[in-house]
Amino acid sequence: MAKVKKTKSPISIKEIPASISCLKARKKTEALLLRQCKKKSKHLSPCCKCNPKFKGPKIRLQKDAVLLNTAYNGSGGTVPPPNQDMFWERSSTLNGTYSPAIVSGNPIPGSWSGIPPVNSDWLSINSKAKARAQDVFYKLKFSICESINPHDFKLNVNFLVDDRLIDIYVNGVKQSTKVSIPAGGFRSSSNVKLEHDWKHCENEIIFHTNSSATYLGFIAGFTLDRIPLPDLSCKCKCRTAELPKIAPCFSVSWGKVKKDELNTTDCETLCITACNCYSNVTFKNLSIPQIIICDENGKPVSTGSNPKVEAIPFGPICFGDLGPCKPGKRENCISRQIVLKSNNAKPGYYKLKFGSVCYDIVYSQSTEACFEFELIKG
Repeated sequence: MAKVKKTKSPISIKEIPASISCLKARKKTEALLLRQCKKKSKHLSPCCKCNPKFKGPKIRLQKDAVLLNTAYNGSGGTVPPPNQDMFWERSSTLNGTYSPAIVSGNPIPGSWSGIPPVNSDWLSINSKAKARAQDVFYKLKFSICESINPHDFKLNVNFLVDDRLIDIYVNGVKQSTKVSIPAGGFRSSSNVKLEHDWKHCENEIIFHTNSSATYLGFIAGFTLDRIPLPDLSCKCKCRTAELPKIAPCFSVSWGKVKKDELNTTDCETLCITACNCYSNVTFKNLSIPQIIICDENGKPVSTGSNPKVEAIPFGPICFGDLGPCKPGKRENCISRQIVLKSNNAKPGYYKLKFGSVCYDIVYSQSTEACFEFELIKG
């Protein structure tokens, strides 16, 4: 018979399994995306998780200090007099009932001649700022969001007052014991830095003022020292998670009646049952790689050509995925069977050991992430 000459295909095709090809493509894409994202220069800040029902100003960034200004309208201007301030309140006593402070403006031009802070206006107890000799407490409540460390919160106050400032309280603590507080006046501005007793979320600041007679007023503008920016990227050292010991519960059953016994020469079917007692965990790929028969002292019994006691099969015993149980119900279980065979074995106690039970723990849980951004009119 004539030999058929093999000819090479003009097109050389190198076959690559689809799974390998897809894996390579995915790795290339992931590497490209990671390189591109590492080049981004800014990060969104985590959402402010303080009480959403709180209506006072929220300080997220250094620039937000202006929100604390007296008579500030929240959008780059001031509330026109005579109106109530959006957030500032006033009272005749420190712990008394507070009412909205009144934006009076400067009702007596030429008298309140000091340079007022930018984006702020005068507060008083009425639109004409008329008063008698009395004390007035001006209070503001605001939030410091979690992205700011309270120890880094250093609040600068530029203020004018008619007639004088007695003290400042931060969250109920007198600041005159920690910093020199100018008495102020209404002909020149005074400054003080408050950097103690701040906390996350709701804070309270109170200015105790005093008027000798006739007119009463208070105006303040606020700025913040530079706040260190937190590292908002996910930079961490790889470490082992410290999880509680979570394991399936095993039981082994046998016998049709309670009087059954395991004899030195016998052949019995054993049921190995694995149970999951957790409602939020799956034991994935659960298996017993090897079953070992040991004597009473834990020494493995010989498994030569003619073993006296043996488990058939000796492994692996695969259970697959053992899913979670239902809350309030009984455990979720899976069973497998093996044969325990004895052949003229020595009477006594033996141990049935599961060597290195293997499984992956898959938690059923959820989490949330929230980031804030501000849109600037452009």
